[in-house]
Amino acid sequence: MKYKYIDAEKLIAEIERRIYSIENCPLIEAEFGASKKREGKLFAYKELLSLITSLQQEQPEVDLGKEIEKYYYDKFAFISSVHNPTLDILTDIANHFYELGLKARKEE
Repeated sequence: MKYKYIDAEKLIAEIERRIYSIENCPLIEAEFGASKKREGKLFAYKELLSLITSLQQEQPEVDLGKEIEKYYYDKFAFISSVHNPTLDILTDIANHFYELGLKARKEE
């Protein structure tokens, strides 16, 4: 299954628009339970907004080369600390797929 991602900024803008609309729309008192319904909608939209915002935290930058080297030497401690060309190959492969993932994310 291929996932489609929603633009978080557009989603946040739409939820904020709906909150504004509810807060600034005159309440029709004749409708039974109108104020409770209004409070419920506002509560739900604000909870969704809070959830989306918490999920939108930026991910810290990672030094991929350093992480690969650490992983490599942790897993293969028996290999001499002398530079090993296999590490360069692994780093190149990891960088390739990392960049590919970034490009794919930008295109969506």
